[in-house]
Amino acid sequence: MLFGVTILENVFLHFRVEPHANHMTNYWMSFPYIFTDIFSEYNDILDRWFYEKLEKESWDDPVTEFRSDLQKAGFKTGSHVNPGLTHIFSLAGHFGYKYQDYQTAIQFIKLGLEYYSDYPDIYAELIEFTRLMKDDNKAEEYLSIIRKKINDNDHLTAAEKQNYLDGFNE
Repeated sequence: MLFGVTILENVFLHFRVEPHANHMTNYWMSFPYIFTDIFSEYNDILDRWFYEKLEKESWDDPVTEFRSDLQKAGFKTGSHVNPGLTHIFSLAGHFGYKYQDYQTAIQFIKLGLEYYSDYPDIYAELIEFTRLMKDDNKAEEYLSIIRKKINDNDHLTAAEKQNYLDGFNE
């Protein structure tokens, strides 16, 4: 019996303390623990970056290091893993806004574009970092790309398209 609940013989309970658990690594989810355990290597990537790698390591190419971490996580989970938008925005924002390393931020955003090329908000970050680098011509080029993608998107209503376009025109 645990906390007044009888535990069946074939049920195994597992508890662990996650030292850096936060809203991005919430282990109190309402699905079987096996899923968080299986994918913990993937879930821990940002945790390792923000609490270890960005504090202790230096490297020439953070995007290559991040790709390597994704490959290692895929190997450990037995499947191919892609970066999540949270990975992309968190790491790009960290390099871009904390260190004003806009080139690295742009490289993370471009990695995100390999997977989420139709996601408008990723272009907003790309345009922002490009403008911060004072490259208005490149920013305008990216703005043209996203305007075309929005206009060509058959899944958006006319009002949704206009809402997106208005946001990019500001």
